[in-house]
Amino acid sequence: MTAPPPGPGVVRRMLDLLGVPGTGPQTSIDGRDDRQVGRAFTVGEPILPSPEADALGVTSWTTQPRVCADGGSLGPLTVRAASAVGRRHARVGTSREDAYAITPAAGGVVVAVADGVGSADARFSAVGAQLAVVEACRLVSAALDNRWRIVADDLCRQIGTAMMDGAGRFVPEEFDHRSLSTTLTVAWVSTGGAFGGFRVGDGELFTLTAAGLQPAGPGGSGDFTETAALPGSWSVAEEFSGRLQPGSALVVVTDGLSVPMRSPEVADHFTHRWRDAPTVVEFLHDISFDRRGEADDRTAVCVWFRTEDGDR
Repeated sequence: MTAPPPGPGVVRRMLDLLGVPGTGPQTSIDGRDDRQVGRAFTVGEPILPSPEADALGVTSWTTQPRVCADGGSLGPLTVRAASAVGRRHARVGTSREDAYAITPAAGGVVVAVADGVGSADARFSAVGAQLAVVEACRLVSAALDNRWRIVADDLCRQIGTAMMDGAGRFVPEEFDHRSLSTTLTVAWVSTGGAFGGFRVGDGELFTLTAAGLQPAGPGGSGDFTETAALPGSWSVAEEFSGRLQPGSALVVVTDGLSVPMRSPEVADHFTHRWRDAPTVVEFLHDISFDRRGEADDRTAVCVWFRTEDGDR
């Protein structure tokens, strides 16, 4: 058996060390009953493993751990969130630049995902991404709790200001707004199933039903050469809204997942795995598949809406 490769494969080796049970490699998507948590599995064309491509990273105030995951429930809503470093960063030991945050709010939950812009100018984008999701959840939950009207551009300006104010606690040298650049997608889901939100950049969201994944956010913005990002691009926020049907889910992802999700193989993988809310560890495992050509960080937050009679 070939050793698991770096990147998302790092997740599986860490789970092995934690003693998560598994009995062998998983190579199919025939149903959740065969999920071998902590074991290698491939969706689509397999990657070529490289034992030299798994560099040890540095823990600091300006980096993030390779993986993180969380979850919980609020009334009929069940939330799962996970983020995993991609092979592009794992092979050289640099930080994961994705981040997520989740928080309860009046009548529902708020979730956010961010993808730090991977450019030379954005050298502290991991810090920017983490600040953006935390501040977004804080400000949106406060608005919902106080029944304030949410205006996306105004809120993004506040998030950007909070990012610039907060970064000095972590960044040990001079910085500007470009060095913190990150995309941001924020959604709030009510216990009645209604959802709304906004995005800056290329994050995407989907609704998930038994029939599969369907786009639920703003349409594509066409050809572009530069991704909109906070804290600078606060005036270009795109808003969205909709309603979940009982038994369905809202899936919010960074482009490390939205790009492969365009393929039928990956879309079927998630439709199969997430027909019901998995455990937090299973959710992390589910985004950690191997696939040729996919080397970016991956982050997903999923909110299932279940009523007492809301089975699919």
